[in-house]
Amino acid sequence: MQADGAATQLTPHAASAEGRRAHLHRTRPGLSRLVGVVSTLLVLVGICVAVPQLVETISHAPPVADSLGTFDLPVHLPLAANLVAGIAAVAGSTERALRLRSNRLDTLAS
Repeated sequence: MQADGAATQLTPHAASAEGRRAHLHRTRPGLSRLVGVVSTLLVLVGICVAVPQLVETISHAPPVADSLGTFDLPVHLPLAANLVAGIAAVAGSTERALRLRSNRLDTLAS
């Protein structure tokens, strides 16, 4: 923050992970966009896997089940698929953070 109260974006150090990601964005913008799209898709897939499972778990709690009923997933993923989806979502969120573009979606995914 500046003395007058205005906020400014800091520039990452060139040797840091954020600096290397910014360098990739400057030197290879097409590849940077592709990496950005893939990371966003990874985050969305992770959320699409995790949120229904969370809703199912919460719906089986006795107070919720008594008042709203239960929700059962039609398909249950194996543990390995859940782990892969979770790790992919965290990797996508990490990449988005390196671009200094993190938001609530990334927080929910990780």
